[in-house]
Parts: sequence; C-alpha cells; structure tokens
Amino acid sequence: MARLERWRWFADNPLPLALLIQSGLLFYRLDLLPVWGDEQFTLDVIQRSWRHIPLVLQADIHPPIYYFLAKLWSMIPWPGEPIMQLRALSAVTCLAATGVIYRFWLRDAEPATRCWFLALWTLSPTLLMYSRMARSYSLQLLIAMLALFAAARFLQAPADRKRLAAYVIAATALLYTHYLPGIAVAGAGGLFLLVDIFKNKNHRPIRALVFSSLGIALLYGPWVPTLVSAVRRVPAADPYVLVQNASLETAVKLAYLFTSFSFGEAFPLAGIVVGVLVTPGIMWLLWHGARDSPRWPPHSLRHTLTVALIAYLGAAAWVSFPFIGARLLFLLPLYLLWLLAGRAKWQRAGVMICGGMILVSLGSLSSYYSKSNFLNQGYLVPFDEIAALIESKSSPSETVLLVDDYNTDPAPLLAEVREKFAAVRIRNAGSQAQARALIESGGWRKIWFLRNSHDISPHLAISELEAFAAQHYEPERRLLYVPFSSMDHWAAAWLGRSAATHHYQMIEFTAPEETR
Repeated sequence: MARLERWRWFADNPLPLALLIQSGLLFYRLDLLPVWGDEQFTLDVIQRSWRHIPLVLQADIHPPIYYFLAKLWSMIPWPGEPIMQLRALSAVTCLAATGVIYRFWLRDAEPATRCWFLALWTLSPTLLMYSRMARSYSLQLLIAMLALFAAARFLQAPADRKRLAAYVIAATALLYTHYLPGIAVAGAGGLFLLVDIFKNKNHRPIRALVFSSLGIALLYGPWVPTLVSAVRRVPAADPYVLVQNASLETAVKLAYLFTSFSFGEAFPLAGIVVGVLVTPGIMWLLWHGARDSPRWPPHSLRHTLTVALIAYLGAAAWVSFPFIGARLLFLLPLYLLWLLAGRAKWQRAGVMICGGMILVSLGSLSSYYSKSNFLNQGYLVPFDEIAALIESKSSPSETVLLVDDYNTDPAPLLAEVREKFAAVRIRNAGSQAQARALIESGGWRKIWFLRNSHDISPHLAISELEAFAAQHYEPERRLLYVPFSSMDHWAAAWLGRSAATHHYQMIEFTAPEETR
C-alpha cells in the first residue's frame, strides 16, 4: 500500500524526478564536445571589462543580458575550465525553464499530460544539446516562456495594468536576450491587438497597444540602434542553401526543424527507421491538437502560430538549415504542448506515438554522448587537437595558417594560436588575395591549410587556393577530421555530390627543398 501511495505521489508530482534526471543528463561530461565558434565568442566577450562588453556586442549586433550574466557567473570561483563553467550556466537556466513551464504552463493540465510532457522534455536530445552550450539558447527559452505566458494573460485582459506591466517587462527582457524571440513575441502581441481593433471594431485595446508599445520602446531605448542595425543586416544575409529552389529549401528547413524538435540532431540508423514510422503519427496528433483547441496551455493556437511564423521567417532569412533548431529552441515547449493536446484526444494511439518518440530520443542521446551521427558535424571539430599539432610541428616565425572561413568557424583554433602564428581567415575576395600573396612570397617554411571538404566558396575559391598553394609548396600530408556517417554518405549520393570520407581536412605544405 505504501508503495502504491509513493507511485501516486510521483504521478501527481513528477517535477522533482524530472529535474533529477534532467540534471544528470545536463551536467554529465560538460567537456564532452570541443569548443566551437560561437562558444569562443562568449569566452572572448566575458574577458572584457564591464564597460567594454556593450561596445563589443554593439559592433557584433548581439543583445547584452546573456553576456552580462555569463560575466557575473564567471566571477564565481566554480571548479573546472571556463568553458565548462559557462556550459553549467546554460544547464542551470534550462532547469529553471523546466520549473517555469511546469508552474505556469502545465498547472491546468491533467496529470497524464504533465508526466508525458516532462518525459518528452527531459529526454529531448535537442534541448539537451543546446542547453549544454556556452550560448544564450536556454536563457532565451526561460525568458520566452515567461514572456509568452505574460503575453497570453495580457491579451486576455488588455485593460489590466498589472498584466500590461508584466508583459512589457518580460517582452523587453526577451529583446535584451535575443532579437528573434523578442520580436516574435512583441510583434505577435501588437498584431493581435490591431486585429481586435480593426476586425471587431473594438476601440478599447487602442490604449493597451499604445502603452505596451511605448513601454517596450522606453525600456529598450538604449539598445534600439543596435536592433535596427541587426534587422538591416538580414536582407543582406546570404545563408548557405542545400538546394537552389526556394520551395524545396523551405521544405528542407521545415523538415530539419521537425526532426530536431521530434528526435534530436544526432541519431543512429535504427533511430531513423523508428522516426520514419512514428512521423505520420506525430503529424496526426498535431492535427488533432490544433483542431481541438484545448483550454490549456494558456494561449490560443492562433497566437502560437503567429509567434512561430514570425520567428521562423526571421531565422530562415538569417541562418542556413542546420541552425534553425537552435534559433527556434524557445518554440519547443509549445510544439510539445500542441502535440500532447492531440494525445489527450487519442490516448491509446498517443501512448504508442509518444513512446516511439522517447525511444528515438534515447537512441539520439546515446549518439550525442558517443559523439556520433551528428547532423551538424561542425560541433565535433577538434580545434584543440589541431592547434596542438600546429604548435608541435611548426616554428612560429616560419609558419602561416590558412583557414576556410566560408564553411568553417575557426575562432577556437585561432584563439589557441593567434599570438604565435600568422593566420588568414579566408572569407572574401580580399582575404583570398592576401592568402595568395603570402603563398607567392615564398617566405614560409610551412603552410597549414584547414578547410571543409565541401567547398561552398564563390567559384570554388577554396579549392583553387589549395591548388595554388600546391604549385608553390609541396603537399607533405593531408590529415582528416570528423568522418562522415553512413547517413551523410546516403545524403550525398541522393544529392548527386561526390562522397568525401571526412568533413574537414588539414593540408600540410612545406617549402621546396631548394628554397629552405
């Protein structure tokens, strides 16, 4: 009887167990993955003084809250390397987001829904991966959940001053954390008030629209010029596209987002098979979840879709498909709640479908911790190993490093060697000319050339530069990093592209014998 009572208690109070499991997953081996480019930016920024951090961020159009928080967190004498400390901060904010979602978004849900949500949420491979990075993803998630809840309550009663104030503060904090979710939440809120004014000929929300807009503008005033600068860069952004057809590229991005939210971004072949079988069921639950329009969560489906649409359009215009999931991580709770609304309608089928998702997630977690089957292999580049190789085999005064910056973010590598070796990030025509001049000068005993096997540079400039270097120096060896998975080979064959064996190559060029 006592055991039955304990099970009932856990069924009614699943949060403690979920937080315990999630903590174990989040804090285990925080040094598992190497530092990647955006994490290196965080490490560089927090080394600046408090006064200089806003200047650096304004030049790089990043909002400041996360970096101030990371700076403050780094001043506490935590154990471990700086990168592990910052990843721990992301894990802590993810746990806080779990508590906020449970307290505000699940409080009116039935016990089965709360348990299913926490199971899918806690074991979500995408949530785990991005909440273990030294980036603002989990902080965006935390503040977005508060802002969306405040927006839903405000739209239900626009004349309520307390709800207005809560919405303004939360939306402004979200804008100071990241532009994309901030614009999506504030934009959807304003749009819904406008629709109410014009469609229903209701003039009462005018006051709420004016005061909410003015409130956000006043609180966000110091950072408005940086936001405007960021928005202006979007039309000029040129993210890598997998296919040239715009409709097909949109389908690729949506498919990648669906895969990320449902199954993660690293899974074995068996996970693909189960995922394919489960996908029609997920779509079916989403359809019924939308059609039934449940009373919970505390927002309307139209509001959810409006926020999601604004956010997706912004993300799709700014980044290529492998980074869509990270930019829209704050929508993951809404996706799961929408899915579980369908499960509440079809409980038996929902158990099988959601159980299949959890099965794939477990396989994805295994792939993540074994560093295999990643869809985005850029997270696995061992820059520290490459830097150690360069330092052990080269003389700083006689060596130059060339790095493909079109399809590789070499910031962690350059952070290791920038004060010892000359280096050129090849990212445009100017840096290509600079690299050619260094090669032609003949003043080096050794040239290291790190490049992506997939050349996406204009007119295959990276491949041409490698050939140019081979005309002046002797290619001594070619080192390969991050092998392609079987899934990568299948995708390359399907797209009609040549199949390389590894994602990254380091070519070691040495000066001809007669010039040494």
